[in-house]
Amino acid sequence: MSEAQLLQACRKRIEQQLGWGPSEQWTNDDFLALSERIGERTSVSLSPTTLKRLWGRVAYSSSPSTTTLDALARFAGFDHWRHFRSSIAPETPTRHPTIEHFSWLVPSLAVAVILALILSFALPAVDRTAGQPDGATASVRFTPADFAFDLQPVAGGIPNSVIFKYDATAAGDSAVYLQQSWDPSRRELLDPAGDTHTSIYYLPGFFRAKLVVGSQIVQERELFLPSGGWIAAVAGENSPVYLKPSEARQEGQLAFTPQALERYGIPLEPNVPSTTLVNVREMDGLRTDDFTFRTRFRHTYAEGSSVCQRTWVTLMLKDGAIRLPFSAPGCVADLSAYVGGQSLNGQTTDLSVFGVMGPDWTELAVTGKGDSLFVRVNDRSILRLGRQEEVRDIIGLQYDFKGTGAVDAFSFYRNEDVIWAEAF
Repeated sequence: MSEAQLLQACRKRIEQQLGWGPSEQWTNDDFLALSERIGERTSVSLSPTTLKRLWGRVAYSSSPSTTTLDALARFAGFDHWRHFRSSIAPETPTRHPTIEHFSWLVPSLAVAVILALILSFALPAVDRTAGQPDGATASVRFTPADFAFDLQPVAGGIPNSVIFKYDATAAGDSAVYLQQSWDPSRRELLDPAGDTHTSIYYLPGFFRAKLVVGSQIVQERELFLPSGGWIAAVAGENSPVYLKPSEARQEGQLAFTPQALERYGIPLEPNVPSTTLVNVREMDGLRTDDFTFRTRFRHTYAEGSSVCQRTWVTLMLKDGAIRLPFSAPGCVADLSAYVGGQSLNGQTTDLSVFGVMGPDWTELAVTGKGDSLFVRVNDRSILRLGRQEEVRDIIGLQYDFKGTGAVDAFSFYRNEDVIWAEAF
């Protein structure tokens, strides 16, 4: 098989594993979710744009790199690309019989042809699509107006359950799903004859819930879940572990400490936990084309499995994010940033300017002016990008640490006006 045929076979395996329907109907959100899944499973960051190229959704003349092919193969369940290639056994050449082998069929074929001609005139026309199982053709499309979908949060704050009301009787035999957010992996199977489903959200944010029939999104609803203040959470197997506000505010900082984690039986080794500080709220119409954000933060555990001191600062947007990664200098190859609708991969982009984590505080400033975004770290300009997405509302702020970390202060400005600021 050629490399192109092998790539097609690998893509097919991945599509079957995901179960997201035909890749021709995948949206940008689907490719973003796939990018994150591949990164989690293989520790290799393939941007949504790269994945679109691999799936033929974006024109690209170059061949994929070995690193890219290895990552795809590993995500598909193989050790590397060579392992995948060797697993695809070459097809055995077909031996084509000579005409003598079919000499006994000639009289039978003649009779069959005559009978077919007679029946074609004697019998009424048949609808060849009738009775086919749902999904037999990718051309089936549903009319959104035939479906109803609405939602209502149960309470304020986080965690929060949301009651979804729907009418999907028009789906027929097609599968019906609730997709809680942009992530297609968070699809829950619904009863097409039912009308109510309840889901729980463990972290705040802006979500676009979707009613999905087959592989088609037929209805969407916006869901805004404010946090009601700062939330300090540690990732758990089934749900986060939430720290009390008094445990997170320590000595003029908003922080995780080893002592606080120990009280909840959360060890730092051998696998360092993922911790999150997040606050989502109304921001007085602050938008990405006219804002300035400043903050001071640091990673506070640089031992064992946390020597890379991985840290992320995220400006949460309506329908998006500005996500900036930081690490110790030697770990920048594993970083990936998402700014202004663009993914920056540390394996294909020099992100060494984000390798600043150490024992000291890091100062970060992000400014949006018109169609440009500017990033400064420790009073040094490190990044300037043209925004490649529409202007979005800023709705919150999130700090993530692999291990423990602290925030000293932050502020949001529009021109010289303070929109939101805190010093802990």
